Amino acid sequence: ESGGMMDPAMPIAAAGADGNKELMRLLNPIIWSKMHKVEGMWCCRICPFAKAAKAHVVEHVEITHTEHAGYVCEICLKVMRSRGSLHTHKYRQHRKKQFD
Repeated sequence: ESGGMMDPAMPIAAAGADGNKELMRLLNPIIWSKMHKVEGMWCCRICPFAKAAKAHVVEHVEITHTEHAGYVCEICLKVMRSRGSLHTHKYRQHRKKQFD
């Protein structure tokens, strides 16, 4: 790659909230190809980012080095850049509303 933040050759769009699972299915192999494990640390293949927790590197690659439309909250239709951000958003914004 040319060292840029996004990968313009891989634009992927989600089709609303229904597209989240399809987006994950399409993005997973792209994300996994951009990271590897070295001496117990998960590392980004594009930049020097490295963490012991795989999930942190997955989110980094997803946000920084992939181009996609984002994950859509099926409750309010807000778009998030990562599945982790979507999970946090749903927990913080919609958790109480579901049980009231």
